[in-house]
Amino acid sequence: MATITINDYQGGIAQNPESTVANQFAMGQGLDITTPHILTVNQKLKAVGSIALLKAVTVGLRSYGIGVSPNFYPGFTSSNVLYKRTSETSTTWGLYHTYFASPPLHNLESFGDYALPVSTGKIYKSYLPFSGTESNSYTGETLSADANSVVYPNTPMYNDGVYIYIGSSTKLDKYDLTTLSKDILELGDAYLITDITGDGNFIVLLSKPISGGSPDRIYWWDGFSEHYNHKLDLPFTADCLGMVDNIIIVFGDQDGSIYQVTPTGWSKVVDSTLLRIGNTPDQRSNVKASGSGNYTGLQGIRNVPAVKATTNFKNKLLYGQQDGDSLYKGIWSVGRIGNHIAVNYEWEIDGDIYSINNRYLTPNTPPNIYVCCASGTYKVLDIDYSNKITNAYYESLILDGGAPTITKRFDRITLETKPLPASCSILIKKKINGESSWATIGTYSGTGRIKQNFTIPNSNIGENIQIRFDFTVSSNNAPEVKSYSIDYAPIRK
Repeated sequence: MATITINDYQGGIAQNPESTVANQFAMGQGLDITTPHILTVNQKLKAVGSIALLKAVTVGLRSYGIGVSPNFYPGFTSSNVLYKRTSETSTTWGLYHTYFASPPLHNLESFGDYALPVSTGKIYKSYLPFSGTESNSYTGETLSADANSVVYPNTPMYNDGVYIYIGSSTKLDKYDLTTLSKDILELGDAYLITDITGDGNFIVLLSKPISGGSPDRIYWWDGFSEHYNHKLDLPFTADCLGMVDNIIIVFGDQDGSIYQVTPTGWSKVVDSTLLRIGNTPDQRSNVKASGSGNYTGLQGIRNVPAVKATTNFKNKLLYGQQDGDSLYKGIWSVGRIGNHIAVNYEWEIDGDIYSINNRYLTPNTPPNIYVCCASGTYKVLDIDYSNKITNAYYESLILDGGAPTITKRFDRITLETKPLPASCSILIKKKINGESSWATIGTYSGTGRIKQNFTIPNSNIGENIQIRFDFTVSSNNAPEVKSYSIDYAPIRK
């Protein structure tokens, strides 16, 4: 008799179910893998928001940005309107200010108590304390892009704690609440700045050729040199940037693929995370494009990228799809765990939600986020710290004991957990040799239970086995799996 033991889950979701990385799993939803050697269930999402907040989300498809200050004073741009929470702890939102900008506001960043919206060629400044006198003003200076420039609609912005960096067409500007410094970095006029982030040492710019075609390009700049420090041409189409543990992440290929980039090269971390309809390379779902895909005078820059809602939260980069059909709609994460990067499907979003608005995935009063969803139904969601997800599941890798061609009899599975809370359970299922449907092995239940053996029923002969757990939770209690093991015996022919 031989045994397969699984007692670590922090590798996250694998590229395919035949991965040989022991701490990965084939698929799962709503799983908390943050604690070493423990598999449990995430907190659920709940709908929140006043009518004003929902209005901001409803028209949010016309805007492209969101900013949140270090003091967590959120403001949402909608057309040329800014909504604001009425107090630091309030769940009530109201219309704060209408900007007489034409065309409407493109983006918004924050700097302390200030909200800094931008329109084409202009930057505004709104002082938004929860106590004291509020004020709004146009800075009086125009951005670098002139009237003839091709301007990327979201006018990317990045706050490094000292300056707000602004991508103004092909030029980079910066603002410190007092002075607007224009065209601070020479990039030439062939590339349009489409996203900005930082890695602690460099300002990092994603750019696309104005004339269309390829390659997309990333620049690294230390913030003071006359020229950029590093440049990298990408062999793939890039949607947007993110950062995990000072690692620059690029979302690309309009399918949720994730790349890690450095000034010396790139490597693919994850392939097609958002739009999978299955776990094999041919089971992919393409994004449904909406709109022409082009801007006036600009070719080759997509109007609707696959990923545009991103935020850093609890040492993970959360991201959501912007547009498309997918079996796995919702919020995913990529995070640094040990020496590797793990991907997890954190929250499924209702089937009538077609997209998560551009960058509308943002921190609010910590530790929480707002997930702003549109199309079909408009919703604002945040984390419910009083309840666990009710439909979480886990699917193991295809397990063959390191002998994929040897036929085996899979006899028994042993599940070990922390003491099981009342009214919680785990439904255990299996597939042998990739059967078309899951067959039930048994239900792990009983208040306080820490271990149980299950005989694997008939149809237990094959070269490999796959295990599934469906979690039943009770309010804020959920099972916590420590390990499971499968006893099997090779069949000698």
